[in-house]
Amino acid sequence: MSQVSQPSSLWTPSHQPLRRGRVIPLRAKPWFHRHRLSLPDGHHICFSVAAPHLDPAPDQVGIPLVIEPGFSATPPVYYPMASHLVRADGGGVIEQGHRVFILEAPSHGDTSPLRQGRRDVRSYIDFSLRVITQFLGLRRFILIGHSFGSLRVAGVAAAEPERTLGLQLVDGIASPKWERWMELLAREPWRVPRYIGQFIEDGVDTIPFGERRELLKLFFSAGIPYLRNAPKMARLAHPGLAILMHRGSGDLLDRIRQAQVPTAVLHGDRDLIVHPSVGDEVTALTSATPKRIVDGGHAWPIKRPWTLADITRELYGEDFGRLVRDIDPADCYEPNARALRLELDENRPREPWRGETHYKWETRSFV
Repeated sequence: MSQVSQPSSLWTPSHQPLRRGRVIPLRAKPWFHRHRLSLPDGHHICFSVAAPHLDPAPDQVGIPLVIEPGFSATPPVYYPMASHLVRADGGGVIEQGHRVFILEAPSHGDTSPLRQGRRDVRSYIDFSLRVITQFLGLRRFILIGHSFGSLRVAGVAAAEPERTLGLQLVDGIASPKWERWMELLAREPWRVPRYIGQFIEDGVDTIPFGERRELLKLFFSAGIPYLRNAPKMARLAHPGLAILMHRGSGDLLDRIRQAQVPTAVLHGDRDLIVHPSVGDEVTALTSATPKRIVDGGHAWPIKRPWTLADITRELYGEDFGRLVRDIDPADCYEPNARALRLELDENRPREPWRGETHYKWETRSFV
């Protein structure tokens, strides 16, 4: 693997030579584009791409970063988070910035459900793996998964540990303890109403009451996408049942540990949907770096999206940094990868959204 001579090296599409040492303009805006495409088997998929706008070549990018949203969430919900992760003005996670891919799970938004008979979690993991490695043509990548998304990225990392430069499990459900909790709810359904109440309470905590600017930002980034997809919510029964019936997270986490995939576990210490003790178990099973989000609920990355970007920047400024500093971005893409040929919307620049409030975090256990 070749090494990058300057930290600001960027990847250019295969029909152009790789130019090294290019100066990145300050205050580069992230640019987004939402794609609706079809896989070779006819499966309709939807995902969003974000990249630094580097005039005059906005498609020049660094190391790819893949975000897998949580249950019921679609890519626009994570735009504020991606706007900080993608920046290539010295404020991003790594100096050369990222091209960020926010994938939509089957049965979510505009992505078709999985075919009948293939609706277990293993099938959702296989779908993510196929989109990342075959359809987009990514050779190496950083993975971030939130809630249900953490289970999907854990499966990808377990299947392709050599491709995974870093793994972040955010309030994740990839845990034997979570599976035991699902079994308990199935055996004792009288517990379900109380759990639904906790679900609602945690969701209400996501709303920044009393902060008008933050409330408006959350409404446009999360509220409108949820309202737009409300007529399709019935399709979520498929992934919901897959989550309820899933067993085998312990094996995934063990394979991640054995492969020594650099892993961080981020978990809110007031998460009412996935108890913080789940984060402790995942940390122990993967030998991960724990990041405890003080007063964070389950959806803290949506409420305060810049917090996750700052934690990610901290991780790659420490232990994880050695893995990306010597990576040539060209090695992260297949020749003529579709990921490099996807359009960005030149008419929709988005400034990085930054709020005045911020979660604190600690490198310690969660309970």
